[in-house]
Amino acid sequence: MAISAGVSENIVEFRQHLRWKPLYWWAVPIGIQWLLLVLFNIYQYNRFALTHDFALYWQALWLMAHGHLNPYSTVAGYPFLDNHLEIIMYLFIPLVWIFPSAIILLWIQSTALVATEYIAWTWIMNWTMSQSKTSRSWLRITTIVLLVANPWTYWTASFDFHPESLMACTIMGASYALWNKRDNKALIWAAFTLLSGDVAALLVVGLGLTAILLRRWRIALILISSGLFWLLFIGAVGADKGSVLEPSYGTWPKG
Repeated sequence: MAISAGVSENIVEFRQHLRWKPLYWWAVPIGIQWLLLVLFNIYQYNRFALTHDFALYWQALWLMAHGHLNPYSTVAGYPFLDNHLEIIMYLFIPLVWIFPSAIILLWIQSTALVATEYIAWTWIMNWTMSQSKTSRSWLRITTIVLLVANPWTYWTASFDFHPESLMACTIMGASYALWNKRDNKALIWAAFTLLSGDVAALLVVGLGLTAILLRRWRIALILISSGLFWLLFIGAVGADKGSVLEPSYGTWPKG
């Protein structure tokens, strides 16, 4: 009897361990969205519906994965690192070793987009815990609808590769950590944001300005100074050749 009772208790504990908390079910639509984006990426890739930036980043990532750690971009006409000093691309080299196909770049982008939404969802879910029970469910439903139905997410994934999707994910993580008063985690997220280059440095400066509004002086100083330093450093070494408007968008008409 004692043995059977012990087995029954273990089965109950195992079932409870496998059972999702009710809060987790709110994230299911985001998971479904990620799956749909991955499937769309396959459709998109097989029809060559990609443009300039995809060629730029995939060529560089492929060369990095094959030992050319400072690759020259024939798409841009200069070394890839001179584009924006996007060191973050080195982190994806192992993925190319595992799955040597250009579609991996689209999957990275889709994962970053959905991860950004997931962080935002977690943030809002934690905030709703302080609200009344009557409004909590409505707030969560609204959050899921706004995140999953946001047309700009699908527009971003509909063509090309956009490094801004990586920046959005990391700066969202930094913002959430700052809100939670976890300064060390915020700084780690901010460091990953800076790996995306000069454009991302402005996001870190912006987060530092937010910290000033929160009267978080120490981390504000670190974020602003590190963001400005990185931005000026990239400009000083000439690694900001991609941060120009005229070649891509032309000039104002004369007269």
